[in-house]
Amino acid sequence: MKPKLVPKCINLQDRFGRQYRVGYEESYYAQYGPNATTVDPWYMEIRCQNGTIGPWGGDDLVACTKSAGPVAQALKALPFARVHQDGSDGANVVFPLERFDEVATIMRPRRKRCHSEVTREKLARTWFKTGRGLGDGSATPQTPALASERPGSSSGSISPSVAF
Repeated sequence: MKPKLVPKCINLQDRFGRQYRVGYEESYYAQYGPNATTVDPWYMEIRCQNGTIGPWGGDDLVACTKSAGPVAQALKALPFARVHQDGSDGANVVFPLERFDEVATIMRPRRKRCHSEVTREKLARTWFKTGRGLGDGSATPQTPALASERPGSSSGSISPSVAF
């Protein structure tokens, strides 16, 4: 029996993960389970203000809009874009990787946070003040306590009223 060949696609985490927020689409967890750690570039997406950007195959990407409004019209007007699907709820437009920056200005991908050293120190102090630090001034998070381990808890079970 021959092994199943999977076509190549762009790994968005490797390519854009330092600059933009890359995550997995919903069906990734249905495929691999809720605690999955499998790296599958076919399920990766860059979440944007106006939709998502994901792999299409080869060196192409796809931009999926949230609506059929001005964002979809702007993407369809790009000379290098191929409209794959155009509906009343949005458009799926395929484009080459080399044109990512032009599409990104329209889709507005969510950037990763990058803090200066001063901001990091301020966040570490805030983290410590809120009780999330270890008590030695470090900002290493503790494991959340179970309901039975919290002060004032009488039962050993987690009730719906006790959510963290």
